[in-house]
Formats: sequence, structure tokens, C-alpha cells
Amino acid sequence: MKTIKFLRQTLRIKQKDFAKHLGIARSNYSNIENGILIPKNIDKIKLNAIDLLKPELKSTIADIEHQLDFLKQLYEDL
Repeated sequence: MKTIKFLRQTLRIKQKDFAKHLGIARSNYSNIENGILIPKNIDKIKLNAIDLLKPELKSTIADIEHQLDFLKQLYEDL
């Protein structure tokens, strides 16, 4: 869950919104994310979380690559 928490925070997704998409109460999700609560279906929750994060991460990477290409072009033009 540390990786999922890191990605969620990096992508600036609020915990309450992410919990809502996973169908979990925010307080329960917070406890799961912090390792306080470990439900029996933790693997299913992880898979669902990864499925939600993958498209957003792919989009963010594409945006960053585009910005990097733009900066490289600016540098070459100097």
C-alpha cells in the first residue's frame, strides 16, 4: 500500500475521492493505507487501486515528457 499511497499523493488525488472510487469509507481507507487495518480482501483493493491509478499515471508521464521536450527545444534555441 506504500506504493499506492505514494502514487496517489504524487498524482494529487485526494484520499476521500480515491476511497470513494474504490467503494470504501474514507476512514477505513485511511487505516488500510497506513497499515492500521488489514482486511481479508486487501489484494482485491490493491488491484482495484492500481487499475484506477494506471491511466492517470500514464497521462501524467505523457504530460511531463511533453514539457521536457518543450524545455529541450527551448534550450537548443538559446
